[in-house]
Amino acid sequence: MAETRVRPSFQRSSHVILQKTLVFDGTIDRMNRRAVLSTLVASASVSVAGCAVPSQSTDDPADLEPAGERGVSVTEYDPDDGDVSVHLYETTWDLEVADDVTAADAVRIGSSDDSHEVVILAASPIDVTLTVLDSAGEGLYEMTAELSPAAYALFRLEAPDAYTVEVVADSSDGAVAVDPEWIDCNRSTQAVLVTDDTVDETMESELVDC
Repeated sequence: MAETRVRPSFQRSSHVILQKTLVFDGTIDRMNRRAVLSTLVASASVSVAGCAVPSQSTDDPADLEPAGERGVSVTEYDPDDGDVSVHLYETTWDLEVADDVTAADAVRIGSSDDSHEVVILAASPIDVTLTVLDSAGEGLYEMTAELSPAAYALFRLEAPDAYTVEVVADSSDGAVAVDPEWIDCNRSTQAVLVTDDTVDETMESELVDC
């Protein structure tokens, strides 16, 4: 049986969780994962506001053309609801998610073994419009659905790029930034919560050597 190699100084179950409230009219600044490596090596579980974990990708995302120019695939699919990280809504915002929570819409962008997921859920039933843009600002996918504690939207990103997910509801909006280095062999999830007047975000990522 192949042995999973773990980055030195970390336990296999290590995670980084970070949290931020989105500004309605701007995107969140991204931080290079490597910039916080010196902070992360001292602990197996670390909370870091606004930053992420060290990259495991072997390709430099800066050398890639925008996803739209590369012609990456955009495919709707049926996710395994039990495998989506909705627990972040309970642990971060104390939101009671429905036992039978299911996807109102789920989209896979690109196709590879590397991935990063963005999950969007609302604190109460509300119509939300979501648009995924690539690093050139080209719209790759747009949807409008009623989200709630029982219905979420999911974007599974499998092609590296600096994506932006625009979130627009009746009285709140925001822009979720995805760093291309988050799309690697580690399982990572950005959970986005839409309320009547805010769009909040938290993130969880493994720290396993690829």
